[in-house]
Amino acid sequence: MIASLFGFDSKQHRLQTEILAGLTTFLTMVYVLAVIPSLFKPLATQGMDNPAIFTVTALTSALGTFIMALAKRPFAQAPGIGCASFFVFTVCLSLGYDWRFALTGVLVEGIIFILISLTGIRQKIVEAIPRVLRQAISVGIGFFIAFLGLKNAGIVVPSDATLICLGDITHGQALLAIIGIIIMEVLLMKNVTGGILISIIITTIIGIPMGVTHIHDFFCTPPSIAPIAMHFDFSKLMSVDMIILVFTLLFMDLFDTLGTLVGVCENAGMVNKDGSIPKLETMLTADAVATTLGACLGSSTTTTFVESASGVGAGGRTGVTSLFVSICFLLSLFLSPFFLSIPSAATAPVLVIVGYMMMKTMVHIDLNDKFNAFPAFITIIVMPLTFSISNGILMGFISYVSIRVIYGKYREISPMMYVLAVIFILKFILL
Repeated sequence: MIASLFGFDSKQHRLQTEILAGLTTFLTMVYVLAVIPSLFKPLATQGMDNPAIFTVTALTSALGTFIMALAKRPFAQAPGIGCASFFVFTVCLSLGYDWRFALTGVLVEGIIFILISLTGIRQKIVEAIPRVLRQAISVGIGFFIAFLGLKNAGIVVPSDATLICLGDITHGQALLAIIGIIIMEVLLMKNVTGGILISIIITTIIGIPMGVTHIHDFFCTPPSIAPIAMHFDFSKLMSVDMIILVFTLLFMDLFDTLGTLVGVCENAGMVNKDGSIPKLETMLTADAVATTLGACLGSSTTTTFVESASGVGAGGRTGVTSLFVSICFLLSLFLSPFFLSIPSAATAPVLVIVGYMMMKTMVHIDLNDKFNAFPAFITIIVMPLTFSISNGILMGFISYVSIRVIYGKYREISPMMYVLAVIFILKFILL
């Protein structure tokens, strides 16, 4: 049953490892249950019930991740923070559209994604990406999630003079995160089974006397999703505004998801000898279906989370990892105070350590080959500095095509890369 549904093979995989990997992934991304509702608070005055957002976020994450489990891959899905921010602050607050209009855009985007995934267009886009850029994407994501971990822990903080600087690491959350990084690295160096999860638990316990970990009541009743589920506005379905909204959502979702899947699979060795990614089309379809169903529940765009790298780093390789993440999200509907008691200082070290582990792909990039090294460098550096996986991919693609055209090596570029480069340039100009 498990083998046929979720790709688990007892000869190649260990159930304990898959479960621990799932719990690790969940603990590194459980913050989404607090962040997404907080982003939607400004829309409460427009009728978008905020308590319902929590329930929708948990349900959408559970549903989307379960669909990925059926695709037999260890990746987790949830409403994307970048997409949610765009939904609230750009579409609704800056441009003044009703949230029902924006939700309709998410639904349309999901349906279009299902269609182009089934036709193989998304697969062809991935296959057109040169191997060096795939490797660079993996390294770039490593830097990105490591920076995210340092930021979440308060180890690096904003600075007016230097943009970012070292935070106060002598006490509180930052100090606890540093302790967590040390514990995690020691356990991993000693090859302790479940070392990442054990580190999270130990760090959480250490945080209690430090005043960082706060224990809350363990049980709650999830709010109803009725105020926001299936609340669509089709009156402007064929308008120019809707077309622009859908195109932008498509763009954000496509390259955030592609970046995560390509980067994590490259790092984990989950690729074929020719560099192709097994079951990629199935995973992309799962992502599209999750976005569509999530919109029906009342969620902004659902995407594959880069924190999935933590579970893969802990040994997750099959859909059982995703299945356990999905179960955890369902439990969180009733046990959210318990899960949210785990401080970000205890989960941030996972992102830092996994980011460090993803750097190993760098050795496959020939830094003496200027035609490959420079686009790879651009891809890697832009991701953390712009806080966007998709921006790194876009700039990497443009630089890859540009440098070859300038040096007369245009025959080395596939037609799809030319098309994508032009689209990316237009994106920066028009959007």
